[in-house]
Amino acid sequence: MPKPQKDALTPELQKKRDEILNILNLNVSMCMLKKNMPHDTIKHALEAITYEKNNPKAYYRLFMAYRVINDLDRAKENLEMAIQLEPNDKNMRMEHKKLSAEKSSKEKEWYSKMSGFYGKDKLTKIESRDEEETLLREKVKRQIFEN
Repeated sequence: MPKPQKDALTPELQKKRDEILNILNLNVSMCMLKKNMPHDTIKHALEAITYEKNNPKAYYRLFMAYRVINDLDRAKENLEMAIQLEPNDKNMRMEHKKLSAEKSSKEKEWYSKMSGFYGKDKLTKIESRDEEETLLREKVKRQIFEN
């Protein structure tokens, strides 16, 4: 909408316009989610939030989109915001439990991979190599300065 027309709107018409744009963006975000286009889902859900700050549907759609792209931290933030706005929704609470379990299992998997990456044996080998390397560097420096 051009700026002069937007400025000419009465507060009632402005409110009605914002409601319509909110609903439109929520519907588009759901369509994008069903078409497996999570980045567009995020874009339209955020746009819906600009028209209505306390919008549990938009935050829930953000949660679903972030979950699709495997950004579990942002997914959890948005789901918690949706639950805060809509505390009686059982589906959201169940999703929160599932997400928490999934996130903790992924963290455990990651930590187990990392703990095997630098075990005690590997660390002692790395430390001994570092010591040998520093000794060799000192010998090379001495030879360079002596010549």
